[in-house]
Amino acid sequence: MTHLDIHDNRFSGTVPMAITNLISMEVLNLQGNRLTGSIPSQLNELKQLEILALSNNELKGSIPLDLATY
Repeated sequence: MTHLDIHDNRFSGTVPMAITNLISMEVLNLQGNRLTGSIPSQLNELKQLEILALSNNELKGSIPLDLATY
C-alpha cells in the first residue's frame, strides 16, 4: 500500500502505531478527524513518505524533529 486517505471520517484516538509497518507508504492523509495526542516520531520510519496530512485534528505538541527534516 502506498496511499492511505482516510480524511474527514471522525476517527478518534491516537495515531495508530501500526501505520509505521506500512514501509512503502508515500501518502498518508489523516486530516479532518478527531485524532488526539502527539504526532508519533516513529512516522520517520516511513522512508518513502512524501505527503503527511494531519491538519484539523486535536493533536498537541510540536512536530518531531525526525519528521521536520523531510
